[in-house]
Order: sequence, then structure tokens, then C-alpha cells
Amino acid sequence: MLEDLRRGRIDGGIIIPEGFGEKLIFGQAGLEVYVGARSPQTAQTTEYILKGFIQELNKGISLRKINETLKYMRLAEKYIPENVSASIAGNLSWIEFVREWMLGLASPINASFHEVKPKALLERPSILGWYTFGALGMSILYSGLTAGSVMAVEEKERGTLRRLLASPATSTDMLVGKTLASLIVLALMSAFMIILGVFGCGAKIIWNPLRVEDWIAGFMIILVAVMMIGLGMLLSLAAKTVRSATNLSVVIGLMLAFMTGVWFPKWWLPKWTQILADSFPGAWAIDVARSILVYEAELAEVAGRVLEVLVAAIAIYLLGVLAYKKTLRRYAES
Repeated sequence: MLEDLRRGRIDGGIIIPEGFGEKLIFGQAGLEVYVGARSPQTAQTTEYILKGFIQELNKGISLRKINETLKYMRLAEKYIPENVSASIAGNLSWIEFVREWMLGLASPINASFHEVKPKALLERPSILGWYTFGALGMSILYSGLTAGSVMAVEEKERGTLRRLLASPATSTDMLVGKTLASLIVLALMSAFMIILGVFGCGAKIIWNPLRVEDWIAGFMIILVAVMMIGLGMLLSLAAKTVRSATNLSVVIGLMLAFMTGVWFPKWWLPKWTQILADSFPGAWAIDVARSILVYEAELAEVAGRVLEVLVAAIAIYLLGVLAYKKTLRRYAES
């Protein structure tokens, strides 16, 4: 078993020592529990499961031992003075009092657990809607990066950059036009993915046009696209060709999607990527949208984060604008 644990073939195991049953009946028995550590996440999950198993096993055995003990106590009940049950046990008989007392020793708190899920996660279509939304966020990440990173180099490779720079159109006109074109493409792509998820996969997207918060969720998606376009323009400083810009954008976009909680919940991730997720404005925007569309958060709950996302999107896009204009000047001088 230990060798299987080291090689990652199993996640955990229990060694039952010799004489376990006898010690369990007449006293306290010991167990050796081993947890594999292929990763911090699997180790935590395995330890949690095994601890839950041991806890329920303890509870079940305690109840059996209490019931066996009470059988013998009932034989001696006639020798217990009546005043003992009256003074200590109240309205209970002495045996009933002892039983309650022993149950309290074995399990002081008898808690009932009830799983309460958000409305959006109660049924399979809603769960598919959750992942459709995650896939949408992933696509916007790397598609937005690609759109921003090829803005300048694409015109250079086509041989139209010098003609554009010589025309009455300014670099700002070119930037606005390309940004709007990219946003339109991303909007069409998002609509297609939602239609495919809803009608092709049976996903359910909970969105109410009468709620202001639901419109804010859509606004967050737009801000994510703006952010990614801005980051893409920053990447264009390092990309010399359309191919290199595209490859770099896809790789970084996929890394951000998987490492910042956009696709997987942040608590699944290692600690250092959780720090990255908490620092990435794109993840803030996705969290706000999910809080609204999944947990039906109110405006007051997300207002502060919405403002932070807006400021971050503006700052990143303005940095991208500076990078874009610098790239244009470099191409014009070459």
C-alpha cells in the first residue's frame, strides 16, 4: 500500500493492526491512516474524506457500545434507589438518564447537514450554463489578446500600414476603428457561444433584463474584452509577426484562463496562483458577473468591485494605446 501511495496509484489507505477488534470492544483501538500527496489539492481532499469516515465510524461504534452497556445496566435497575432518579434524572428514569448522558459523551453535538445550493446550480441545465459562461470568459481572454496584439503588425505584413499612415486618418482613428471592430467580433463570438450552449447543449443562462445587476454582468464582459485588447497591444511590443503575436496571445490567454479562476474555482488552484487570481482584474470582472448571474448578488454587494474593474480596464487600455502608438512609430521609421 505504501509503495502504491508513493507511486500515486492510490490516494490513501488505512492499516488495521492485529487485535483491533478486541481492543475496540474492551477499550480503545488504534488505526494508522496514510494520505498520498500527489498534489496539495488531492492530499487535502483525501484527508478530509478519511477523517469523515473515521468520525462516522467512531460515532457508529460508540452507539453500539452504549446500547450493549445499557443491556447490562437494565438488569441492575431494580437495585437503584428511587430517590436517585428523582434527584438527578428529573422526569427520566435512571437508565434513560444514563443513556442520554452516554450519548452526550459519544457525540456531544448531533448536527444535521443540509446542502443549500444557489438557484443557478440546482439542476443540470443551470450547471451547463455556469460552464458556458466560463468558456465564454476563456474565449474572450485569448481572442481579445490576439485582436490587440495583431493590430499594428497585421497592417505591416499586408503592406497597407504606410498608406494608412499617409492618409488623413490619424493613429487614434485607426485605434478606435480596430478596437470597435474587435469588440463587434467578440460580441458576435459571445452570442454564438451562448446560443450554442443554450440550444445545442441545453444550458440555462439566468438573466433578467429588468434587473440592473444583470446588465452590469454584461458590462463586465465588455470590460474584460477591453482589458484583453489593451494587454494584447502591450504584447505587440514583443511580437514581430502576426504568427508570433497570435501564438503568444493564445498561450498567455489560456494560462490566464486556467490560472486566475476564470475556468476553475480559485480554491482549486495552488496558493501562488490564487494570489495571481486575486490580483488579475479580468478575474475580478468574471467574479462580479458570476456573483450576479449565479448568486443573484445585489448592486450594493458588487458596486465597489465594479468600480475597481472599470478603473483597471481604463488603465490597461490606455497603456495599450501607448504601446500601439509606439509600435506604429517603430514600423513607420523602419
